[in-house]
Amino acid sequence: MLPRPLSQRHSHPCRRLIFCIVLPALVLAGCVSRAPAPPPDQSGDFTVIGKLSVRGAGDPVSARFRWDQLGPDFTVELWGPFGQGRRRLAGSDGKIDLLDGQGGILTSGPAAEIMRRNLGFELPLDSLRYWIQGQPDPALPVQSLAADPNRTAAVSFRQSEWLIELLERDPDGRPRRVRASGRGYEVRLALSRWLAVEAV
Repeated sequence: MLPRPLSQRHSHPCRRLIFCIVLPALVLAGCVSRAPAPPPDQSGDFTVIGKLSVRGAGDPVSARFRWDQLGPDFTVELWGPFGQGRRRLAGSDGKIDLLDGQGGILTSGPAAEIMRRNLGFELPLDSLRYWIQGQPDPALPVQSLAADPNRTAAVSFRQSEWLIELLERDPDGRPRRVRASGRGYEVRLALSRWLAVEAV
């Protein structure tokens, strides 16, 4: 009786050995090659709470704020120490309502005019909704874009006579500190809490 070929005699032990070696290697390879989760999408709707300061031709302005953005519609609520002087801007497409703390409409009209007359400064809210997320306004040309290759958000860029700088991000990639300078203003945004999006 002829002996079995070597490959047949050791087929079962070899299979067990290969299985024991290859399976853990595949599991480890899967763990190593799995890319980290990308930062949250920062180009759409959002709700964020923070603090802003505005320096310009007049007296410096500092306030806490909550910004709710849902599509083109937004509300930006502003208040001072201990919740005093609470005001709300609500609108879209360059037009806003200015409301008091109880929700009553104080005045309505073009955003720049309402802000200048009632708040002492004016900001391009239609673009700021993107800048606050560390992204250029897609409706405007971009100059001097400096991008971080390891993140989705830009580091700095120029748009419409403004220089926007993303100074700090949180561990999830969301902006934490943003500075916008232009048209005689320096605006600093300290973003403390990004929340689940709520209806405006």
